[in-house]
Amino acid sequence: MADKSLAKKITVGSTTLVVCAFTIALVANYWHALAQAEAAHKEELTHQLALLSQSLENPLWALDIDTVKLIGDAYMAGADAVSLKILSEHDKEALYNQERAAKAKVIYGQLEVFHNNEIIGHISLGLSGASHAAPLLRQLIYSIILGSFIVLSLALFMKRLFRKHLIKPLKTLGDWTDRVASGDYEETPPQIELEELSSLAKKFSNMSEKI
Repeated sequence: MADKSLAKKITVGSTTLVVCAFTIALVANYWHALAQAEAAHKEELTHQLALLSQSLENPLWALDIDTVKLIGDAYMAGADAVSLKILSEHDKEALYNQERAAKAKVIYGQLEVFHNNEIIGHISLGLSGASHAAPLLRQLIYSIILGSFIVLSLALFMKRLFRKHLIKPLKTLGDWTDRVASGDYEETPPQIELEELSSLAKKFSNMSEKI
């Protein structure tokens, strides 16, 4: 089996550790953002149902079908409304019923319409989460791009750092020991900044002096 360099092992190990940590952080952040998006989606549905109930109170009470249709078409023209059904409590007739295909997760809700504290109708609304999903997807893509850039930068930085402070000094020390082994005892040991390698070089130097 081929030998692997120490610098390569440390670089690969450190990069793998960073990738794992980033992946865990990304997944946790994504689930947190997803939970917030779903909560905002449900809050928006509740808000839209309340607005519809208020706006449809008088038309339903007066059974003004044209006004109901006008309000329903206005809501269905929005980007998030994918289904809307308005029922009259008096004759259980569907005054408005429209539905269209959705490209994102849809949540449904129902609410009664009151007039003079009496139920005069019912609303069923389906709201798409497209407006909440789009920012979440952009955030995920940006996070992946940023994480990839950080990991690549770290790998390149560590490679340069090891080459300057470990690989090059070890090569210099190895060349010097080769010359000592071949009988050249006159040359002084190389000057190395790292304490551990400098200590090793001094021990080789003491050994060559004794020889």
